Formats: sequence, C-alpha cells, structure tokens
Amino acid sequence: MCGIVGISFADPHAEVAPYIEHGLFALQHRGQDSASILVTDNDRGFRFYGNTGLVRDIFTEERFQHLKGCQGIGFVRYATEGAAIQDNAYPPVGCFKDSPYRRRNFALVSNGQLNFHEGLRAECRSKGYVFRSETDTEVIAGLLETAPGPDFRQAFLSVLSRLHGAFSVLALYEQELYAARSRFGIRPLVWGARKEGIVFASETRALDLLDADYCGEVAPGAYISVKNGVVTGSAEWDESPKAAPCVFERVYFSSPDSIVDGRSVKEIREEMGRELAREHPVEADLVISVPDSSTSAAIGYAHELGIRFDSEVLLRTHHYKKRSFIEQASGRLRVGHSKHNVIARLVKDRRIIVVDDSIVRNDTFPRIIARLQKAGAREIHGRIASPPVQARCPFGIAISSKRELVATYKTPDQIAKELGIASLKHLSLSGMLKAAKLPFFQSCHGCFSGMYPTAVPPDPADMPH
Repeated sequence: MCGIVGISFADPHAEVAPYIEHGLFALQHRGQDSASILVTDNDRGFRFYGNTGLVRDIFTEERFQHLKGCQGIGFVRYATEGAAIQDNAYPPVGCFKDSPYRRRNFALVSNGQLNFHEGLRAECRSKGYVFRSETDTEVIAGLLETAPGPDFRQAFLSVLSRLHGAFSVLALYEQELYAARSRFGIRPLVWGARKEGIVFASETRALDLLDADYCGEVAPGAYISVKNGVVTGSAEWDESPKAAPCVFERVYFSSPDSIVDGRSVKEIREEMGRELAREHPVEADLVISVPDSSTSAAIGYAHELGIRFDSEVLLRTHHYKKRSFIEQASGRLRVGHSKHNVIARLVKDRRIIVVDDSIVRNDTFPRIIARLQKAGAREIHGRIASPPVQARCPFGIAISSKRELVATYKTPDQIAKELGIASLKHLSLSGMLKAAKLPFFQSCHGCFSGMYPTAVPPDPADMPH
C-alpha cells in the first residue's frame, strides 16, 4: 500500500515538486516508511530525492532547490514487498528503447501489490536487467526496459496486461505522464485539473489540498495519458475490466474527507456504525471511538441508539503519531503504547461502548481497554465496525499470513473474556457491504471472507512444511 501523486503542468518553467510534496503530505496516512519525489522538464533529465521517514522530515526548501521540473511523480511508501530501507525509497527509473546514450527516460510509482511476479523478475534478469531494489514496482520497470520498442505507450500497455494482483501506476516517460489502474480497480486512483495542468492522486483528499477540481476516477482496466498539462489519450487497456474495489479502504485506509463512489468516506463509516448498532445494540452511558479512523463509525453507532458520543474521552497523545496498523512489526508495540490517553473522570463509574474500525492483530485494542479499566469504567462493551479479519491480504496490505491474525486463534467472545469486558461484537459482512453500497461479487472483501476477485498465491500457513 502506498499513496501516489503525479502532476503535469503546461508551463515549462513551473515547479511541481512543492505541489507533489503537499499532495504526499495529504496522503501520509497511506504510507509512513519512506517518501520520494521525482521531477523532469523539457531540457534536463530526471531529478529525484527520497528517504525513509515522514514527508515533513524529508523535504526541505534546500531539497526543492534541486527538484526543478514541470512534470513529476511521488509516493509515500508502506512496505509490503521489500523492507523499509533507503534502497527501496526511490521510484524505479529505466532506459526505454532509443534513448540517447542510454539516458534514463522513464520512472514509475505504484500503489498495491503484484502477485505471481517471480517468473517476470527472472525473465528480466535473463535479459540482462539488474534490479536495484526489492520492490515489486521495479518488476514493471524491468519489463519496460527489456520490452521491444519503439513505442512506449504500446510497451507500457503490453506490460500492464502481463501483471497480476492490484496496482495503480503512474509512469513518467520523457514529458508524458501515464496513469493506469488494474482491471479490478482494487486500489484507488483519481484525477483532477488545475488551471496549470493535471493532477493524479490515490485519493480526492490530495486533490482538495492542491485546489484541483475533481474530474473522476481512472477506471479499472483503463489508462489516461497527459503531456504538458493536457490530456493526450484515454482508453481501456484491458478487454474485460471487472471492478472490485477494496472495502478495507472504506473501513480504515482512506481518509474520511476523501470521496469514493460519490460519497465521503466519513458518510460510509457513519453508516457502518449505524448498521453495527442495528445488529448489536446495547445500553450504555457513553460511546467513544478509537481515534481517528473509527470516529465516524462511533458517531453513527451513537446516533442510531440515542447514546451520547464524546470524541475527547480517548485522545491521541499528539499528531502526527504514526498509524500503528501500518507500522513495521518492530515499531508497532512502541507506537501503540504511547498513542492514546484516557480522561479518567469522564469514564469513572460509567458504562462505556468502545467503537473501533477493525481488529487485525489485536495490538491496540487490549491496551485501550486496560486504560479504561484503570480509569474506573463500570462496564465496557467493544463494538467493531467490520467483520473479524480472518485472511491475508495479497493486494497491498501487510498481512502476509493468517498466522498474524487474532481471529485465527480466538473468537470475539474469547477475546472479550480475556480482556474482562462485557461483550465484543463485530459488524457482519453483509452489513458492512450494505453500508458501503458494494455488491458482494463486485468488491474485494478477501481479508474478511477469504474470497478474492482473482487468483492469489497460497497463504504460507496453508502450505505443507
């Protein structure tokens, strides 16, 4: 999983790097392992800079002095393929056919995860391509660099047709920017327009912060090309696209102020909370949320039952605190321990409902319950605005095996008993899809149901030892 931004301006003297940085900052919730920006103009080659860490710490005014260009791409990275190290913090760059002096003339960023790419990687190596990183995005670069020329667009679309999995890709070739989405559209990609040119991003939130007017989604199995701030082409590259957007984007990953399918993510999550209240009502004095991604669901739950909601009982210790779910395993415990605090006098002797968006590894929820118990809550009920996560995600979320998931080993009732709370209930799969307005067979809910829209590699837990 990543957040990606691409910008093409008409003015050859325009500088897009500060705009890309602003867009990446808006998408920081999608990846916090590293960030990178690459730019180009009509005369000089690529310039790029990236590093591990957060956007605010990586890009400075001094860095922007070396990032001059009117076209560019960038990403914030959440490591699913390849470690969170500096070698993986740069967009893959390559040399397509007929480039003078083998000058690097294309670059890529992507969001999602490729599957069954080991054979493609071996093919690239057999043709002399040398991999410089561990990322699956570089497999696309390797296929492009070893593809027959001379037309980049045809080569790019041909390479896309050979990929499996979930991907949204931005490819910069010379002065032309391509945006493409996999045939199932599992990972999002939207585009908008400013007076200076065109902006692509993973979420509408980035378009809003860049004052770009929303033009639409890049459709599943389709591409859009832009040159010097003007759209030069758009078409389906896949003959039979089949939309299956990820429901977990709506549950957790996407920002509440982003728009999907004509609705804000906040509205969708509030409806999930209302569905949860209809399925699992309970009497209590107060509803609270685990900030920030569950706040909207908690509001919906509280309103449906007419119970008071307070957003400031359980507080984040400070912003920007990293999201513990997408933190690397070594840092998840540290982040989770220091992330929340409870105002004890608002909890003491009260019946509390704690609403969370999901329980995956069960790292954070027990610590929150312990804080509420220490603060003197009389009775605690857990309500989760999604079903138990019971299967791996092979499409860009770092759940490599069901061995990592608490639902593999324990039922909600068992978790409730261990935590010493009165109840723990989850929203049903049908209730979640109803709230999201996603048909069962036209969405990806594999991490909840174990059913995926396309073939996936086997879970290591199911493979013979």
